[in-house]
Amino acid sequence: MDARGTKRKHTEIVKNQLSADCTKLNYDSEKFNEDIKASREDFGLMCKSMYNRLSEILTQGLFLEEQHGRVLDLLDGRHHGQESESIGGKETLTMPTIEDVKKLARDSDETLRNNRIMKEIEIQELEKVFKEYKAIMKQNIVCLRERAECIEKQRRELSPKLIQFARAVAEESG
Repeated sequence: MDARGTKRKHTEIVKNQLSADCTKLNYDSEKFNEDIKASREDFGLMCKSMYNRLSEILTQGLFLEEQHGRVLDLLDGRHHGQESESIGGKETLTMPTIEDVKKLARDSDETLRNNRIMKEIEIQELEKVFKEYKAIMKQNIVCLRERAECIEKQRRELSPKLIQFARAVAEESG
């Protein structure tokens, strides 16, 4: 086989391999972009869900403030004439079932103190989780940005080589 035939065979091999590799590269690049978009959409939904959940928690906090206010008003002699409600499936205690007001006051105070401690712990843990994931997400975005820059650098190197190869094949054919 002459030198020209060897070169032509080599060019055919490169063209076939290049075709397969470029097709896969294009497909994988498109999939990568779709995955980034899906990730952004998923993250947006998660953030919206967390926003809604935190809004519910804040609303619950407002209701607790109102309940504390009603109890304080009652103890300060500002009874508003409202009937007690049954909350969360528990029956409201009626006056005949409350035998020891001191015990009720002690138990309520202890429960509210324990709830305050648990609330503070949970708020601290929630802040810790947010800070941890914020740092992780920030680092992942930095890594993604770096990866995107590397991909772009390689694309800029690849583009003229593809054009140069296409010209060489055209010259060889022509």
